Amino acid sequence: MGKRFIQEVRNKVLLIRKNPKIYSVRYDAVQTAVLDVFPFMIHYTVDNQKKTVIIVAVFHTSPQLMEKEKIKPNSKDL
Repeated sequence: MGKRFIQEVRNKVLLIRKNPKIYSVRYDAVQTAVLDVFPFMIHYTVDNQKKTVIIVAVFHTSPQLMEKEKIKPNSKDL
């Protein structure tokens, strides 16, 4: 199953590279692409000047998992 997941991520990244504006902006300047088989989302930005796609993260889409794994700010950041 791990190989299938990696292949699906690669396929989606290739699609994003060919047409980076295919997916809408979700927050700030970050666009997201949902994988077709696995419940994950690729978060990415586009640097138009450098003609570069930057993968920011690949997150599971489960709200429960996202809440459980939420990053808490350091006390020095407050």
